[in-house]
Amino acid sequence: MPAPVRYPSGVTNRAADHVLASLPVPDPTKHIVFHEDFLKATIAASGVTGWHADATGTAVALAVTDANGGVATTETGSSANDSSNYQWGTNTTVHEPFKLQAGKKCWMRVRMKTEDADKDAFHVGMHIAADDATATEPSDQFMFRGALATPDTLQFVAGKTASTEVSIALGTMADDTWVILTAYYDGANKVYAWRESADGTITASGSASVTSSTAGDLLPDTEMTVGFGIECTDTGADILSLDYITIIAER
Repeated sequence: MPAPVRYPSGVTNRAADHVLASLPVPDPTKHIVFHEDFLKATIAASGVTGWHADATGTAVALAVTDANGGVATTETGSSANDSSNYQWGTNTTVHEPFKLQAGKKCWMRVRMKTEDADKDAFHVGMHIAADDATATEPSDQFMFRGALATPDTLQFVAGKTASTEVSIALGTMADDTWVILTAYYDGANKVYAWRESADGTITASGSASVTSSTAGDLLPDTEMTVGFGIECTDTGADILSLDYITIIAER
């Protein structure tokens, strides 16, 4: 293993004429950072900020499993169209900390899998507060999904209305198989998405324009929460597994 590059005077992400130019570490206030590694699964409650739950049927609550790196699972009930959904919030109040804006870049990265790919509709990413963002498509969204009509058809979608949203096809999901998903808004006119296998091999990718007349005017235009969920389209309980959700946006 080669020796690390050493910067004894530090590094900075600020210009030479900025008031923090002498700061020897990157300025953390330049970006909004959300990282959930699922080393624990904090459930929202009175005075507790964490994952606020909504379910159709009797779902198994989000819980950390004994897996390398921290993995959380939630399980639907056993009836067709049972679902389990989570949004970031405090008690029953959902928080919406992200808003995409032209001129501000945004990155999102997720590692996840579903148990029964062609029967498990799912969503992971950002959307306006919505109890079940799989059953009822939210107007504003920036997320990965397997829609109810074709659960194993993996898409990245971004937009502020269903009629103007853009999507990127990322192939077909497989049962109980980890995928790593990345999305990027370039701060101007395009969104990009990538799918990697568990070993980091890129297996699908694409891009789409989010500009109609002015830069980024097709993007979601209101604040969004972080959320995820699963809905089984047949009988039999199914599991959504999540390793991490990371979102970083320029402030």
